[in-house]
Amino acid sequence: MQKKVLAAVVLAGLCLASVAGATPMTEFHKGKGQVSVSAWHHDASIDNALNPDFGSKWGFNGDVTYGVAEKWGVQYRYHNLSTGEANAYYGIVNYSGLNGNEHELNVLYSFDPNAAAYVGWHRIHADGSANVDLDDNHFTDNDSATNNVAQIGVVAKTELAKNLNLYGNFALGTKSTVMGEAGLGYTFTPDWDVNVGYRYLKTDLGSTVKWKGFMLGVSYKFGK
Repeated sequence: MQKKVLAAVVLAGLCLASVAGATPMTEFHKGKGQVSVSAWHHDASIDNALNPDFGSKWGFNGDVTYGVAEKWGVQYRYHNLSTGEANAYYGIVNYSGLNGNEHELNVLYSFDPNAAAYVGWHRIHADGSANVDLDDNHFTDNDSATNNVAQIGVVAKTELAKNLNLYGNFALGTKSTVMGEAGLGYTFTPDWDVNVGYRYLKTDLGSTVKWKGFMLGVSYKFGK
């Protein structure tokens, strides 16, 4: 259901009217770029025999997007995936949370001022560190897993009101990876905007691991 909602947001962004500048970038010109930072309040779960859920925790997100030619851009993104402690199972309590992070490198092409497609590489790492087994359906020590994912995606945005924009970002990748974001951005100067959104990430690290949560951020545009 979550995937369908996020995909619908992106498709709506592709079809609606033109947009002023806002997070994220969908139109690229050589030498122009954008830096974004945000805080992500996220939790996680693992689909295995125990189905552990991990408590919410604030993490840092950051990305840089840069135009290398007309309609073409490159992008680096980072997300913190560490969580709070796991819920109690079989009378066992206070197990530590997941540690983790993700890195993305993407090449983007703007096929419309409001929309861009991209392909890239996505590295997702999760570390149980103490008592969380990612693939053998039980708790253990110092378990970790890393996915190197090839992905393809689309990002789009549309203006809802003056200086207020809806955006969506959806990607599919190898290792059963799905990523979706949707949110609102408010432009308060030509170069600055603030944004709030929701992010979902799923990947197969031996067992299916899912992260989800809300984000609060700010973006700055640079270049002439």
